[in-house]
Amino acid sequence: MESAGYRVHLDVDVLYDALMPAVERAVGLDVTIFNPCLDPDATPAARLVECLGRGLRP
Repeated sequence: MESAGYRVHLDVDVLYDALMPAVERAVGLDVTIFNPCLDPDATPAARLVECLGRGLRP
C-alpha cells in the first residue's frame, strides 16, 4: 500500500528553556500509525497492547 501523506510532529518542550520558556514539562505518550486493516488476525495489536500495559504498569 502506498501513501503520499506524511506527518511532522515537534514537541517544543524538548527545546532549551531560554528558547521556548512558555512550555510546561509534561509526560506523554503517542501511539501512531497503527492500521488495523494491515493486522487481519490482530496479532500485532495484541503485542502492542501487552507492551503498552507492561510499560504503563505502576
